[in-house]
Amino acid sequence: MGPRTNNLLAQLNTLQGPAFDTAFAQGQLTGADRLRGAVRRLFAERQERPAQALCPARLAKAKERLDLARRLAGGR
Repeated sequence: MGPRTNNLLAQLNTLQGPAFDTAFAQGQLTGADRLRGAVRRLFAERQERPAQALCPARLAKAKERLDLARRLAGGR
């Protein structure tokens, strides 16, 4: 885990109830958005055929995760 994850976990450990739910949902949304951006950058940088073949599936999964995180955060 990186420092962002460690900071989020430390914050979550201090929260309860709706405050926890909101912080958790925001953390999921931020992480999913960062993942999608990283996959997009990787896709743009890769020129080899094997990498090009895998990237659309990875990008679709990253988008799916972001969509789920948006739904989770929707009520916050």
